[in-house]
Amino acid sequence: MRMQVGEIIYDNIPILFENESSRNEYSDRLKRITEKLLEASESKTVTEFLVKLVYGEDFCLPARLLDTKIEVHGERVLDIANAIEKIDSYNEFRGKLVADAVRSLHNQGYIMEAKFGREGSPVLYVQPPYWENQASNYVRKEEHSPRKYAEEERARMYRAIKQTLGETSPDELDVDHLGYVRAWWD
Repeated sequence: MRMQVGEIIYDNIPILFENESSRNEYSDRLKRITEKLLEASESKTVTEFLVKLVYGEDFCLPARLLDTKIEVHGERVLDIANAIEKIDSYNEFRGKLVADAVRSLHNQGYIMEAKFGREGSPVLYVQPPYWENQASNYVRKEEHSPRKYAEEERARMYRAIKQTLGETSPDELDVDHLGYVRAWWD
């Protein structure tokens, strides 16, 4: 069982309300606060704001989070790529190069989930999909049932992910015990 320590809730508010009026009031307040945060941090999306918070020293924010990851699925993978690109460099890490790698993997359908953040230094985790409809670039097609990928297809995805991320010169590149490809730049 995975423990979630945080999640972006602007799409799916996880709070139960007594009535629709309370829910609407909460949603309106959430929207106003989100707009203020995005404006104050000069961010386009909540995902970008979170990356800026994690790398606070690069964006003149009063904090930085040294052991944090931001998890994204679906089209939010492109949000994280756009946010990663805003980080110029950190030792051997180059934001644009890593962002381009993430976009390439997304476009090929090789990402089910991505996590970006810090383990002291920049870290990226990529999990390939098990089923067609889990790919971050998946577009639903009428009268088409998604199929499960064969083991050899997933093995090919792992090789492609490792090759693509390897081109960004991480200090560590491996597959962790949960099946994520992990790239870490020190």
